[in-house]
Amino acid sequence: MCKRAPNWDNLDPIAGGQLVKRRKTKDYYQQQRMKGLTDSDLLASHILAKVWSVMRRPEDSPYQKAIQTACVAVSIDPSGIYVGSNYLSKSMVTSAAVQGILQAEAPGCYTQNVAIADNSDDKKHAEMQVVEKLWNVYKNAQEIKNARLFIGVSKPCCPRCAKVLDLLGIVYTAKHADEPDNWEPPNIPGLM
Repeated sequence: MCKRAPNWDNLDPIAGGQLVKRRKTKDYYQQQRMKGLTDSDLLASHILAKVWSVMRRPEDSPYQKAIQTACVAVSIDPSGIYVGSNYLSKSMVTSAAVQGILQAEAPGCYTQNVAIADNSDDKKHAEMQVVEKLWNVYKNAQEIKNARLFIGVSKPCCPRCAKVLDLLGIVYTAKHADEPDNWEPPNIPGLM
């Protein structure tokens, strides 16, 4: 980590991230996804993998469904590292856990405070939890756009999350076309 910052030349903050086709072959999806990953995407994926490795039980089918829906989102700016997660226990995704991962995997790269978003509602996707945290820092849509923020996600954003990120000018690497079963917008007045 610390070497793969967002490539602003290849990401259009207005049009959104690359559309990945998850229904093609597994190899095709993985190749497409790996092309544009940034440090933030890798950190989000790493947090998900570390937390999942602690709680997984491969023999239990509910856990298999959970890993398919679990997601972690990360945004890093000078004031902090903001982390959101859905379908993961609050006791697992903590500031201390994220700090531990950062120190183990990228010592000295990130010195900002870690802020964990409230994940008490599984309908609020990880990206939207991070957007709420960022809103508390920047206070309005124009400030968020001016900050040229990037959000890393452990899997491609759903169309609804992508729409909100596009409205706020937050850059992300990938989205998919499947409508989610559960989704709730961020608690931001007048956004939607």
